[in-house]
Amino acid sequence: MRIGFWIFCQILGISGLTLILWRFSPQTGGAWGIPAVYTSIFLFVYGAASQVGYSMRRWLWKKQALNEMIRTAGRQGFLLALMCVVVLVLLAANLFNLWTATLLMIIFLFLELYGR
Repeated sequence: MRIGFWIFCQILGISGLTLILWRFSPQTGGAWGIPAVYTSIFLFVYGAASQVGYSMRRWLWKKQALNEMIRTAGRQGFLLALMCVVVLVLLAANLFNLWTATLLMIIFLFLELYGR
């Protein structure tokens, strides 16, 4: 069921992003334009990263428990999607540089270690 949810997130994210970019301009879309773009990007990256992570785990570690692979892939996909959105928000605000990238990597590394 979780894998179907990841595929649904991918489809919803990419279709939402294409609809927003073809039909509306994020700059003139009003108050919902920019959050809709970030939400669509988050959904797509979450679904894609989770699916790729699960597939790689299934291919490399065949003897690991299936629910453990799904849970780990979902957690890491969520963190990667969140990191992508945070980076995009910082880029839009012109606040992204080497120091913020290093701090983000450390923060998300600690979040991943805490989640284990």
